[in-house]
Amino acid sequence: MCRRGIAAETAAFFGIQSTDLGAVASAVTFATMAGAVREAGASYGAAGLFRSVDGLRPVLALVQCFVLLSDHYTVDAAVAGLTSLHAKQGMGAVRTERLESGPAVVVETVEQDLLTMGDEVFQTEPRSVTAWIPDPAGTCVVGLGVSSNNTEDWDQIKDLAEGVFNAFEWVVAGG
Repeated sequence: MCRRGIAAETAAFFGIQSTDLGAVASAVTFATMAGAVREAGASYGAAGLFRSVDGLRPVLALVQCFVLLSDHYTVDAAVAGLTSLHAKQGMGAVRTERLESGPAVVVETVEQDLLTMGDEVFQTEPRSVTAWIPDPAGTCVVGLGVSSNNTEDWDQIKDLAEGVFNAFEWVVAGG
């Protein structure tokens, strides 16, 4: 099915006009999600399609998980290294945060993008928030990311992301 067809089906499902930017962005993102997850090197990816709080548009949130091997001596050393790395990259706002599973480095990004469907071009601002959580045993760092093109609903998506981040926990193998 073409992107325009997916956008029309998404809009129809939510009872909105098919040219709504949220419907278009959600449809395009949904249609390209598998490729994006694979390209990003994610270990896991999932999508959730919700109705906006005001009921006017669909909201698509993508969740991705990255597992990176590491050899850090302490969680604090890993957090310092991750903070420095992400700050130098300049891709977005970087902060440290205390999650249920321990300290993490949280990176929030906003990009400018154009979506083309037929002869129509839509400007979007894809956003993401990723928590990089070092393993207390020093063997890996897990990145949990939540992203969306739905700018109008970003505050609710960030709340969802905080819930995902705080639901994560380390479990001792065999325990």
